[in-house]
Amino acid sequence: DAWVRSRSGVWEWAFGYVFALFFTFDLILVPLRSNVIIHHVVCLIFHGWIYLSPCKPGLHLFMAGCIALEVGTGFSNLLMLMPRRDSLRLLFVIMMTLSNVTGAYLTYRWIRVQQGRLVALVVGPITFMILVLRQLHGIAEGSKLLGRPLIQ
Repeated sequence: DAWVRSRSGVWEWAFGYVFALFFTFDLILVPLRSNVIIHHVVCLIFHGWIYLSPCKPGLHLFMAGCIALEVGTGFSNLLMLMPRRDSLRLLFVIMMTLSNVTGAYLTYRWIRVQQGRLVALVVGPITFMILVLRQLHGIAEGSKLLGRPLIQ
């Protein structure tokens, strides 16, 4: 529990800068669909809010959640590069699901150590909506393995 409640240090700030820079570079350099642009902007706003707030309990949980979600995103990017590989599609569905479940758990843990209700009322629901959309993407890709849509 002490690890969860500890103050942030140099490596946490380094992670914060690098993570924000990758989102910013995506916005500037990569042609993105409007839903991905909105996702990146929302993530940057929350990321900045979390890092610039005076007290950051559970920052390690937030960082671990970001990393867990990026694992699913990485497999999504691999699938975009090799869309005809069914074995990769199956691996993507599995990894996206594990990524989302882990992200949901870490978000829940992170929210529990926050002071005040703003995080629970704002960041929690938005994060869980993003997780649902990510999982729907995974289900849509998984349905291609079956040759029929799983969700209408």
